[in-house]
Amino acid sequence: MMREQLSINLSVGRSCFVRCSGCYNHFGKNSLPVKADVILNFLDNVKTIGVNKVTISGGDPISRPDILSLLEEVKKRSFQINLDTVGTALLGPARTIFFGNAIVPQVNAEKLSALVDLIGIPLDGPNSAVVETFRTGRNGIFQEQKKILSLLDEHGAKICVNTVVHKHNLTSIAEMAPILSSYPSIIKWQLFQYMPIGFLGYKNRDHFMISDEEYSQLQKEVRCSAKAHSFKGEIEFKGCADRKGNYLLVDSDGLAWLPKYTLNDEWNGAADATCDRIVIGDIHKTEDYPAIIRAVLHPSVACKNISGCRPVHSDFVDRLTL
Repeated sequence: MMREQLSINLSVGRSCFVRCSGCYNHFGKNSLPVKADVILNFLDNVKTIGVNKVTISGGDPISRPDILSLLEEVKKRSFQINLDTVGTALLGPARTIFFGNAIVPQVNAEKLSALVDLIGIPLDGPNSAVVETFRTGRNGIFQEQKKILSLLDEHGAKICVNTVVHKHNLTSIAEMAPILSSYPSIIKWQLFQYMPIGFLGYKNRDHFMISDEEYSQLQKEVRCSAKAHSFKGEIEFKGCADRKGNYLLVDSDGLAWLPKYTLNDEWNGAADATCDRIVIGDIHKTEDYPAIIRAVLHPSVACKNISGCRPVHSDFVDRLTL
């Protein structure tokens, strides 16, 4: 159901430490992400309309060299900060492998934990074989994610585990409950029904999509397993219809966009699966702020008033070959 006010998801890093075959994102074309002063000016403006929470994402946000100083500035502005990261560079210097190939210095887990209200860590199964059906490029990713959870646990972070539910992990997700129960800092477990949007998400939809009935059955299995293994955190299920039309996304080039959905609350599998987006404006341009703010406050009106979406150059799209 479309919210009265959209949540804002800022992609502050373009590169990532893994390759996700069903990624929903539209990646920026520029190798360097939008500068910190542009991001902060944008946040100062949306703060005036009552936006007090922001999700910092990517790519992977900790691939950004100035991520800690950027978070310090966002924190000074009294935003509630959620940050979604694979977390690889928290363990030591790490190489990005998607939309960039560079060594990222180790990011201080203690400082990150102090700056962020909720750290989202992806985990899509109870072992590496299952996780790697969706997230590729890192051998032993399951064990690595467990080390990251333990490290954040040590520093008292508040953690949300994010699980993408798809065709190849559907039967094993309930097995994650005893694993997650061993980390006191996990206060939430979010389970997202695979959503076929963005170029990769749309391209690989037949490989990953599950039915609403399968997703509904999974919810019962997960709740039963969580209870049996005394998982203390909140469990939140987010189907395609729950997320449709609820987010304004800003890519690493600074373009504010929405997926090109149909204008109703229900998920239409034929019409809402899309690689298209509607670009509302560019956060570099203060003259675009009124349109972006209108989209945040009145998403249905904003979508109706925009005739189409800005094209993405085909040579750029061709590189999305996962």
